[in-house]
Amino acid sequence: MCVPAMATKGGSNPGDRLQVLLIDTSMFWYNMRHMNNVLLARDTLLANGVPPSSMAVMSGDYSHLLPQNSALRRSLSKGEVYDSVMSDVPWYGLSDLSIEGMLALLSAGSRYMNDPMSLSRQGDTPRLLLYLTGHGAEDAFMFRDRWALKGGELGTALQRGLDNGVFSEALVMLDTCQASTVLMNARSKCSDPRVTYLSSSLEGESSYSTNHNQVLGTTLYDRFSLSFFDTASQCRCKGGQGQGERERGGGRQQSHTLIGGSVLKGREMSRSAINSTPTLMGVDTPLERIDVLVNNAGAGFARSTEQATEEEVEWVMDVNFKGTVRCTKAVIPHMRKARSGHIINISSVGGLMGLPFNEMYCAAKFAVEGYTESMASYITPSFGIKFTAVEPGAISTQFEASLMDNIGKTGGLLQDEYLPVLHQYIGAAQKNGASTEGPAVVQTADEVAEVIMGCLEAENPPVRVRTSEWAELHTKLKTQSDPDGTLLQAHIGQHFLGL
Repeated sequence: MCVPAMATKGGSNPGDRLQVLLIDTSMFWYNMRHMNNVLLARDTLLANGVPPSSMAVMSGDYSHLLPQNSALRRSLSKGEVYDSVMSDVPWYGLSDLSIEGMLALLSAGSRYMNDPMSLSRQGDTPRLLLYLTGHGAEDAFMFRDRWALKGGELGTALQRGLDNGVFSEALVMLDTCQASTVLMNARSKCSDPRVTYLSSSLEGESSYSTNHNQVLGTTLYDRFSLSFFDTASQCRCKGGQGQGERERGGGRQQSHTLIGGSVLKGREMSRSAINSTPTLMGVDTPLERIDVLVNNAGAGFARSTEQATEEEVEWVMDVNFKGTVRCTKAVIPHMRKARSGHIINISSVGGLMGLPFNEMYCAAKFAVEGYTESMASYITPSFGIKFTAVEPGAISTQFEASLMDNIGKTGGLLQDEYLPVLHQYIGAAQKNGASTEGPAVVQTADEVAEVIMGCLEAENPPVRVRTSEWAELHTKLKTQSDPDGTLLQAHIGQHFLGL
């Protein structure tokens, strides 16, 4: 059985008993979200009395995904990143992590690997903390030898590891697309009570409604509830509806309705869904008004025009643009009747500038931008309904994973003349993400939600708004003369409507 060689960084005391082994499979290791999850695990262990010398971290090195002669491949080391933030914990770098090697590691332990530090010390049966993340095609992650580690394979390896005494108990954390599917399949092979499965993705997920937007949608809903908005937020959620209740001030309570529905053709959020009587706290209550619609669904897609099929082009437009139209069409009659309301369309910096290999995604987001500006030009002055296009850059959720998931499902990285250019694009993205110079590339969903809440609370909200310094920096050539879009709206109103 072929297993990867290991390089060791960091120090350890051979006399200390190994209590916890943490295996980190994060592919885009430069992304501090993944690193922060690992750091959180370490800090939790420290708080529970596990000394650093009794922990060990194993982690893959995915430099094989970069061009052979790439300067980035030569200069960046995952071990150096670990040393800078976890210098007190021994780090073992798996030089070429494959699914076969991962399964061997879980099933038989590192004593069968080239392990100069003798990680599995005689008599040690550590607890296993397995942090699985990345870019799943069918189930979970992208490895060197194939795209996805099946949940069933994972469960079988975990059960063998327990039976062979490799570890005494395991906490398996999945931070990836379709995590619930992985967990279900893993649990079918290993339902041992010594194994605990945790997932960061939401139930009821689908490949059409990405975790990037699910996380943002959940964050927004919580903020809506805290701010006493009655909300009908475009979101896919388990059971189709969500209810929230918050207490504030003198004990006053306010209920909030979250209406769920697909944005796709044939399963659209129709007027009948909006006009239905959702149940709140067991009581059928008509939805009297809709104050806010957040068109939040979206999915990334990275293929050149030559590579994309007609079906893929239609899917990208359906999720990212047509769904916004369907939901808006369903809600607007209610807002027009009330002569008030605010529609937030989650766009992107890709709606302001074209990006390599993202022409289909950018075209859909450009459509969202034009749609938002056009409706704001006459519906806002006529009926009092406000429109805002929110333009984030990269958000530290699962959007990147769903994008790679889609690439995996549609044939992986195609071996054609575009491949060297794609490698350049990926390499530049990794370098920019790892850089500490300039504004941060990635922001949190909570930071985006803060910007959206500011728009909702504003008396005269912007027609468009960026959500980070990075987004402002890279779009200013288009936005600097009219950052919030209000000057253009005034010009259109005067020239075309005589306002």
